[in-house]
Amino acid sequence: MNIDSGFTRQCAFLKNKVYNNSTGFHFHFPVWVISLSVLPYFSMLSAFFTLILTEVSFMKYGIVIFPSKKLQDLANSYRKRYDPHYNLVPPHLTLAGPFEVTEKIAERIAGHLRKVAGKFSPFQINIPKFSSFKPVKNVICMKVEPTKEILGLRNEICSLIPRIKDDNSFIPHITIGQGLSDDEHSDIYGSLKMQTLNHQEEINCFHLLQEQEDEKWTVYETFQLGKE
Repeated sequence: MNIDSGFTRQCAFLKNKVYNNSTGFHFHFPVWVISLSVLPYFSMLSAFFTLILTEVSFMKYGIVIFPSKKLQDLANSYRKRYDPHYNLVPPHLTLAGPFEVTEKIAERIAGHLRKVAGKFSPFQINIPKFSSFKPVKNVICMKVEPTKEILGLRNEICSLIPRIKDDNSFIPHITIGQGLSDDEHSDIYGSLKMQTLNHQEEINCFHLLQEQEDEKWTVYETFQLGKE
């Protein structure tokens, strides 16, 4: 039997039983009289729509560099007091994102990022001091010098992934405080801006992160520099 014609006949049968054009719906029979032969069609439709929803379900992703444990420990000593995102994601330098795509597209992005990673050798990052984004926003961070390696990696990512736009406002940094009031920002940054960090370390990989339902970010895939 043709599935479409069979389903149509079953629907016509049900319509004649329950619907009157002049008076509307009338339930003169128990629900169990619905023909069991209709159920497979509803099961097929349910599976179809489940597949569609899975395909178009968007999740948040981001591309970041994680610094060394030593630097993460230092950053977290401030973040646990001044950053409400402390428990959601480790200290990081954001290269791109966050952006929302389906998991299928995320898999394609990961393929692009493998090629990007193969084009770059490990490089040094320099963190001279603490900095702030005020007056734009009350965010305190560790300043990361915008070397040609970091900018080149960022630009390569943006050029290969259409969903990520390079807005020319990229400022490499590691956030240690955000969501601060003006007074909190003034007090905290006032004591930090006089300190020097003069920290250098080698970066040999970057990561694609995925946000989970509990808003925590986990590593979706790691990309080793110099390897494809």
